[in-house]
Amino acid sequence: MSKLNNLSNRVVCFLNRVIRQSGLGLEFQVEIERRCDCGCGEDGLLVVFEGPDTDLLLANRSELLTALEHVTAAMLRLPASRRRVLSFDVGSLRAEREQRLYCEAAVAMNLVESTGRMYSFAPMVRRDRHILIHQLEDHGLHAESVGVGWHRHVVVYPSTGLAYGGVGSSPPAESSSGLSSGTSPSLGLT
Repeated sequence: MSKLNNLSNRVVCFLNRVIRQSGLGLEFQVEIERRCDCGCGEDGLLVVFEGPDTDLLLANRSELLTALEHVTAAMLRLPASRRRVLSFDVGSLRAEREQRLYCEAAVAMNLVESTGRMYSFAPMVRRDRHILIHQLEDHGLHAESVGVGWHRHVVVYPSTGLAYGGVGSSPPAESSSGLSSGTSPSLGLT
């Protein structure tokens, strides 16, 4: 816990300087998140922003919020494997998004386990792919990020290792949810 308190103090100092220098109308609160209780991994820091300029943080798919989180993690010298200990949010938008991702992961797990076929999500940002992959792998399925650029998406494979449920079977058709099970909706790749 003392490591998180130390990180928290460093985050507060850094963000105060950034906000003061940028002139953004933002305030923030740093909280220690108890993630072990919910099975989501190690405890971490949640930085919640509010103020008149929060719309700037959320513009363009939350690019500024994501960049600020990335720069803060770099300042803390967190290796990529530990960057999940730091999470930035405005209100509870990202927390709500994570809950939706957990629900999507549960649907994909059920489909993959019941059909024995791989499942491909629609393209999404790196953070969302990372959340899905960890959630799926925590439940014993293999998942990976595939594709290039804006077409990167998560593919979940059955634990048997058979992508299409067996030799000679064809890839499954796209699902009605816009996500596909077996092909990438944007690239048509298997």
